[in-house]
Order: sequence, then structure tokens, then C-alpha cells
Amino acid sequence: MLLNVITHFCKVTIKSSVFKWNVLKYLYLCKHKLCGDMGKLNTIFMFARRHKYWITVLLFASIIGFVGDNSLMHRIQHKHTISILNDEIDKYQKMFNDNQTKLKQLATNPEAIEKVARERYFMKKENEDIFIFEKKDGTLDDLSIENKND
Repeated sequence: MLLNVITHFCKVTIKSSVFKWNVLKYLYLCKHKLCGDMGKLNTIFMFARRHKYWITVLLFASIIGFVGDNSLMHRIQHKHTISILNDEIDKYQKMFNDNQTKLKQLATNPEAIEKVARERYFMKKENEDIFIFEKKDGTLDDLSIENKND
């Protein structure tokens, strides 16, 4: 727009045709060759002016969605972590209830005490022999390993 004002000014006020021609040639070169980036920049600014509200809404949505500690992505990750931890709580609650039941049986049932003594500590009666079977890789069978770790 500024170039249009200058060219109009040159056409009206400049009387010498040679000087007028040189000024118009310079303005043409400035507008089309030297200021080519300004044309691209100008179209970007015009687009931003026309769509400033949409740009603001998109910028706000991207900040809410991706930036900060309370962003949607962090909330989704936290919900996933919470669900994993709740599953662990349920697992340990079940283990606690099972162990509580076993403890009550040990306190009241002498056969349960005998079973634990035989499985865990390899105790035997006077007229019995105990055979422990190992796997090919040298470990005890799964039952013995599980009972040893308890």
C-alpha cells in the first residue's frame, strides 16, 4: 500500500520524465524483486489478522492439551498409573486375605501345621523317607521353591 502511495505521488508531482522513469523503475524493482519476502510476510500477516480468533483458540487448546503439569496428556498418564496401582492394591489385598485364612487354619488345625512342617522344612515322621526331586537345571520343583521363599 505504501508503494502505491509513493507511485501515485511520483506520477503527480515529478515533472521530469527521466527522473520519473528512474523512480518508477526503482519502485517496480523494490516491489517485485528486492521486496519479494515482504510479499510473503504480508500475506502471513493478513492471514493472521483475518483469523486471529481461530489462531487464539487453537493456541489455547494446544497449551491446555500439551503444556504444563495439568495438561490432558499428563492427566491420561496419571489415570493409567492410578489404574495400575489399584490393580496392585487388589492383588495384595487378595494375598493378605489368603494369608489371613492360612494363619487362622494354622492356629486352629494341627493337620495344617503338619502340612507346613513337611512342605517347608522337610520334616518327617519316624518311619518315613523324604525324596526331593530336582529339575534338570538343578532347581527344586516349583512347589518346593515357592514354599522355601515364603
